[in-house]
Amino acid sequence: MEKQLYKGSFNWYNELIILYTHAWSEKGAKSQFLSQLAIKLNREPCAMRKYFSGCKDNFKIKLINEQ
Repeated sequence: MEKQLYKGSFNWYNELIILYTHAWSEKGAKSQFLSQLAIKLNREPCAMRKYFSGCKDNFKIKLINEQ
C-alpha cells in the first residue's frame, strides 16, 4: 500500500490556502497540513489545531488519488 495524495483547502481569516501532501490517511494528512500551515503562517502548531479543530466549517480535505 502506498501513501495517497490529499488536497487541503483552508480558510485562514478569509484567505484561502491550498496545500497538497501524501499521507496514509486523512487524519495523517490533516496533521501534516497543520504543520505546514504553522510554518507558512509563522504560528504555533497548537494554534493551528485549535483554529481548525472542526468546530467551524473552515477547511476541507479531499483524497485526490486512491491506490
